[in-house]
Amino acid sequence: MPLIGKKLSDFMNLAVGKAIIKLPGIDPNKLASFLLANSKSSAAVGYALQDGIQDVVNQALPQTADDDFLSLHGSYDNTIQLAAVQSTGQAAVGGTLTTLIPEGTQLNYGSVVYNTLQDSYITAFSGTFTATYAGGTVTATTLLPHTLSTGLTVTISGCSQSAFNGDYTITALTAYTFSYSITAGSYISDTGTYSSNYALLNLLAVVGGYNGNALAGTALSINLTGANTTAYVGVAGLGNGSDIEDIETYRARVMQAHSLVPGLGNIPQLTWSAKKIPGNTRVFVIRAVNTNNGGGTGSQGVPGYVPAPNETCIYVVRDNDLSIQPSASLLTTTKNQILSDGLWGAHLPVSQLYVMAPNLTAVNFRITGVASITMQNAIKDQLVQFWIENTIMASTTSTIKLQTINNFLTQVQDPITGIILQNNYTLVTPSTDVTYQSGYIPTNGSFLWV
Repeated sequence: MPLIGKKLSDFMNLAVGKAIIKLPGIDPNKLASFLLANSKSSAAVGYALQDGIQDVVNQALPQTADDDFLSLHGSYDNTIQLAAVQSTGQAAVGGTLTTLIPEGTQLNYGSVVYNTLQDSYITAFSGTFTATYAGGTVTATTLLPHTLSTGLTVTISGCSQSAFNGDYTITALTAYTFSYSITAGSYISDTGTYSSNYALLNLLAVVGGYNGNALAGTALSINLTGANTTAYVGVAGLGNGSDIEDIETYRARVMQAHSLVPGLGNIPQLTWSAKKIPGNTRVFVIRAVNTNNGGGTGSQGVPGYVPAPNETCIYVVRDNDLSIQPSASLLTTTKNQILSDGLWGAHLPVSQLYVMAPNLTAVNFRITGVASITMQNAIKDQLVQFWIENTIMASTTSTIKLQTINNFLTQVQDPITGIILQNNYTLVTPSTDVTYQSGYIPTNGSFLWV
């Protein structure tokens, strides 16, 4: 039952009324009455005390506690507000061979500063590749990871087709592939050698936060004799950075911790534990299904696997990262957190706890009647939040109704004009409910505006 506070006038009336009852021969309502002044003073004190009591009640509940008291509530369940995390990753910088890039060298990306974590030298890297050609682009596939970054100059040699050879600025596609552009022509598959002089830098952002994350190929400035002025982020990007946990997200975790029911590794407990890792925003837990009902189907440890008794699949999503799919190292960190929280039975093999990144189901959109670029961008941006709020995951197929998508679209607001989309559009695609398998989550695909 809520604590209903009284107004100051209520306290005044109460004090005067009590004075009349106790001292019936004195009229406290006279303007110059000492009893009136005394009653007002008493009322003010009572009103102030009420504020204090209300504050105590607020601080006693995590739902209304201020930041400091909320941290106290969280400490009872070892639920600590997540600190900002610094972005990490690799970048490559070219320059003169044997140039030392000392530990602590600064690189900049706008206002974000990174430091190198150890000494590195500009070294001659080389390797072999097989090449395919299409539409003016050569795609090279290496046997071993190439460590190249988009933007580096690479010397290609040894190809039987001379047009493939030369110095090119490459685009690193994956850890094993890169591409470069040549004059269009008729070419066949080929083999060759690549070489480039650069230092591979391990970087850590000086300050934690999402703004330290950077896509592969992002240009970073560096000022060091013997090194080029631009370094390029590696294929894995600079990632895993996150802001300090906002107070309302933290409050939700504290309240969840308070609501956990006793048990060992139940779904709320596993979700709470996995979200202790900074940047983990969504957690889906798929519990064991009886073998007679299809449990133990699929490939163990692969998204979509339906766990058998004594097995559990946990999918982790990081909605604020460059990629919402966590890296292998973050998945390991999450699994270790669950184990350290004692939420996996000692009688069960750790190998039967699968912590994975979900696969993505791209939902393509074709929408007519939306000519405004700002409205188109608003639809794209706000659909991101739509998927977050409406995605669930089960051991079987899940569905998001087409009507739910339409209902959402009618409420999209143009942030520039303030106009609501309402029914001024036609959703051509998708034309049916969106379905996705266990181990998958829907995300924005392509958009066609006609």
